[in-house]
Amino acid sequence: MVEKKDFPKKENHHEIEETKKGDQELARENKMEKLAQKGIELFPHNVKVTHSVFDIVSDFASLSSEDLEAKKVNVITPGRIVSIRRMGRATFFHIADSSTRLQAYIRENRVGKRNYAIFSLIDIGDIISVEGLLFKTKTGELTVFADSFTFLAKCLHPLPEKWHGLQDVELRYRKRYLDLIMSPKETEVFRLRSALITSIRKFFDQRG
Repeated sequence: MVEKKDFPKKENHHEIEETKKGDQELARENKMEKLAQKGIELFPHNVKVTHSVFDIVSDFASLSSEDLEAKKVNVITPGRIVSIRRMGRATFFHIADSSTRLQAYIRENRVGKRNYAIFSLIDIGDIISVEGLLFKTKTGELTVFADSFTFLAKCLHPLPEKWHGLQDVELRYRKRYLDLIMSPKETEVFRLRSALITSIRKFFDQRG
């Protein structure tokens, strides 16, 4: 009779990667707790919006700095933060919708010390709403000068580094949501594919 042996179970490193929390995840959870302690609603359901990021860029990117100053275009727009450049008491950052990015600028003496301290708890990947006037920087980039912002949701998993994105092909397929967040081109491919399939289906449906 052959003795049955229990072989050690092979570890699935992918599963471990998915379940084990890293320092960044824990730090983000800690920041979310601090936001709650400051009285910030973590998942507000009633958010005012005047423009989407796409609409702002489409409608106003072609205007000159002088035209924007004369028109005094005030916008309230939501988006996911995809980059942050902090410079002491002022910060440049980009928010994005599914296809377009827009720069925003926030300054402590504009929003106040308390609100700027709250903004320090914001990470790349978080979703916020920004309100302010549009202007163009010295380099000509369309920007929202934030008078206020509203926290909408915390991203508890860090996003890939801005400039390189997801280089690991296997990881891109396993974590497709990260690839789509960081790569507007990939999102556009999905959008075009869906539109093409819909068009083909409609063509054949009309012909029985």
